[in-house]
Amino acid sequence: MKKIRAVVVIIMSLIFIIMATGCDAESKEGVTSESWLIYVEDSAGKKVEFTEKDAPGLELVEVTAVLSKDDGSEETEKWKGVLLSDVLGYCGVEEYKMLAVEASDGYTKELDASTVNDKGTILGLFLDGQEISREDGLVRLVVSTMNARAWIKNVSRIYVVK
Repeated sequence: MKKIRAVVVIIMSLIFIIMATGCDAESKEGVTSESWLIYVEDSAGKKVEFTEKDAPGLELVEVTAVLSKDDGSEETEKWKGVLLSDVLGYCGVEEYKMLAVEASDGYTKELDASTVNDKGTILGLFLDGQEISREDGLVRLVVSTMNARAWIKNVSRIYVVK
């Protein structure tokens, strides 16, 4: 009887550990395992840092978008991330007509206010349920209303143009 009780305790402990680990993973959704930093600059030149530690404070949204490439091919992708407009609000940027989003290599794309405020414009953190790797840029600007040239990898800076 003592052996059966010991086996039951061990099995129950293993089940508890498995369940706790699974719940912990779900509660950390939206927190990337790699660190990253994006500077957000308003029209007065005030810079605010937005990092992987700030992102969980915003609502994660899911966007299904078609990535249209220059060669005419298209890929439907399921992204999860934070709305670009929410990031701006979080960083204190309230007024803008035009923004520029810049990659770490200096590539920049300007977006008008209607595109920025579109529910399909996000800073993507997860692609098809998987965290974006360092090789793929960690944080990607996803603009569902624009072609691949607007989908910036490794976003490093967002600033108000006007």
